[in-house]
Amino acid sequence: MLDGTRSGYCLLPADENEVGAWAGALGLSLRTASLDDVESLPPLTSEGPVGCLDADSFGQVQGHPAYWIGGRPESLALDSGGQFEYMLLIVDPAAAQACVQVSYAYG
Repeated sequence: MLDGTRSGYCLLPADENEVGAWAGALGLSLRTASLDDVESLPPLTSEGPVGCLDADSFGQVQGHPAYWIGGRPESLALDSGGQFEYMLLIVDPAAAQACVQVSYAYG
């Protein structure tokens, strides 16, 4: 979890093909990660460079494939009736490592 937020992240081994398949199944949109472009990495606007975007946690994300979905999409609904606000999925192809970051919606 990230400090006092309802957001958290985890790192997992995965190659670019695996991550692309997960992203497709969840309806995430592809973009190229750019720390200079808030639209490419929306959590930057509300949470800052934490979790997947923290260089000490995942490494440099600049130029890596990134997938995003937000706005409490149906694909992120939980069986319990809860829902995630967003999901960010970034892959480092050279390291064959992925980082997934989610935020649990309030209410």
